[in-house]
Amino acid sequence: MCGIVGLWNAFDSPDYYTPTIQKMAGEVNHRGPEAKGFAQGENWALGHTRLAIIDLENGAQPLWNSDGTRVIIGNNEIYNAPELRQILQSLGSRFQTGSDTEVILKGWEMWGYEVFSKLNGMFAVAIVDIPKRTCVLARDPMGIKPLHYSRFGKGYAFCSEIKSLLKIPGWSTEPNRDAAHLFMNFRYVPNEETLFSGVYRLPPGAVATLDGHSLRVERYFELTPKTTSRDNGEEAVEKLGFLLENAVKRHLISDVEVASYLSGGIDSSLVTALASRFSPGIRTFCMGFGEDSDENKDAALVANSLSTLHKDLFVGTTPLDRFAETIWFVEEPKINCLQGYLLAEAVSKEVKVALSGLGGDELFVGYVNNDILLPMTVASRFLPAGLSRNLGAIQKHFPTLGNQHYFRALELGMNLNDPLSYYAILRNCFDHSPFLLQEIYASPQKHWHNYSIESLRPYFDATDPDVLNALLRLEARTKLVNDFLLTEDRVSMAHSLEVRTPLLDKTLVEYAFSLPSSVKYKFRQKKRLLKRAGQSYLPDEILNKKKWGFSFTPHLFFEKQLRDFARQTLTKAAVKDLGWFSWPWIERVLNSKPSPKLRWHYFNLWVMAGFHIWHDHFFNSKRSERA
Repeated sequence: MCGIVGLWNAFDSPDYYTPTIQKMAGEVNHRGPEAKGFAQGENWALGHTRLAIIDLENGAQPLWNSDGTRVIIGNNEIYNAPELRQILQSLGSRFQTGSDTEVILKGWEMWGYEVFSKLNGMFAVAIVDIPKRTCVLARDPMGIKPLHYSRFGKGYAFCSEIKSLLKIPGWSTEPNRDAAHLFMNFRYVPNEETLFSGVYRLPPGAVATLDGHSLRVERYFELTPKTTSRDNGEEAVEKLGFLLENAVKRHLISDVEVASYLSGGIDSSLVTALASRFSPGIRTFCMGFGEDSDENKDAALVANSLSTLHKDLFVGTTPLDRFAETIWFVEEPKINCLQGYLLAEAVSKEVKVALSGLGGDELFVGYVNNDILLPMTVASRFLPAGLSRNLGAIQKHFPTLGNQHYFRALELGMNLNDPLSYYAILRNCFDHSPFLLQEIYASPQKHWHNYSIESLRPYFDATDPDVLNALLRLEARTKLVNDFLLTEDRVSMAHSLEVRTPLLDKTLVEYAFSLPSSVKYKFRQKKRLLKRAGQSYLPDEILNKKKWGFSFTPHLFFEKQLRDFARQTLTKAAVKDLGWFSWPWIERVLNSKPSPKLRWHYFNLWVMAGFHIWHDHFFNSKRSERA
């Protein structure tokens, strides 16, 4: 993959563009360490860092058209590029390279904005169209690849990673406390805002047109708002099997070796099984954490059955020693980034491309939470509205340590009539409770009450009678893109490793969301459709195993390293100096006896420590100079 940076109408003098765009590109050199390229006009500049995967010799960027009127930079893999190339050639287009990026450029010249809806792949691209005096930014339908933008001067700057903006002379930002509050609730920011004020993410499936001094964002792709497929169980299994096979085959297109992550779970195992049909002896990698929940044995079972070239990797006993450097690359204090960062580091030493099973849970209903969501989707049809979800008046009379899960269960019961509130509480939101706001923060803002639940409302279709499908679409538009895909991109590209997600192939996404949830899922039968489609590829032990995934056990991790790490990071002086979080709450958790009941507390403690590191990285003047 690659890193892209750009400036549009940012400076009054063209002399500022060249040195600035070069420094911006330097900040994403890890995304493409093999080559750099630049292009500039009177009021714009583009920069590109390349990780060569397709057309190794002729795929350099920026890529100009034959008459020098249009130029493109892209962070992309377009899996249907061969088919689109043939169509464009039949319509008269002539190609200079074998790269998929040129397919996008020629498609833009032939079809305009319609080209983006024709692409099947992951991409974040910028096209400067000189005759039209516009710059067009576009992002793939699921948001697999990142693209940020920020106002600067009379124009805009855009980039793969926010740290590039730090190199623009005169550009400034401050922590976005509202986004940070959302992050504390969800452990990611669900909307298009970021933790940096004035920096936004282009939404998945969207195009931004920079025209003069303005920016206009429009959607070219939306997840199907209502179920349209009438396939029954058997028809769905057959069609899904066909789509899976073709999706994985497409994702193997490469001029370099492609490996596969193999956790031992259904998703990565199915991707690996299908990949091994087209690439026998494919290399596979599994990571363990030295805990009983490790899936290395399951991964080995799959690897042996498929005759892959398998390798086990293990996290050290003190993974938080690498947390600070991981935050620098991820640009958020994510607690699910360490394992992926360490895995990508090891895998990148052997290959440049790896397949991932990411997306199977979101498309085919794989999370344990769905067993809790299902009763609500039924009850919400019959219960009256207006039940209270605030237990703060009761909660304040009980110690918070060890009791939070009881209150969470009560809140869920009280919100059976409200799918969105029920979902938000299930996903760890706490700002519906004034008591918890006071517990967590040093100075909570009044408008934060219910702020998290309201942030989800634009992504939830309350008119859809299939409530579970509506919530699955919500997750695909929020958690999948801004949590899992964001993390996957940053931790892999930090090590110049391209990770591909076959289960998020456009054809699979569209089909999965065209099906009613009842076809994909039954109570306590998660991913039933996907498992049925995978029966001919995988051992029964894998198809029927309990879900876990790459993860730590919270109370064991607290005992092993988190408590000591938090004590070093969240000192009383440091907490009071930043002024965001409540020291008495932190102190109580630090002095508590390790317990599985404190899972929520440990995660919050971890995020708080991460925010202190994040703030030091990006807002401490001495540290930010490293950028």
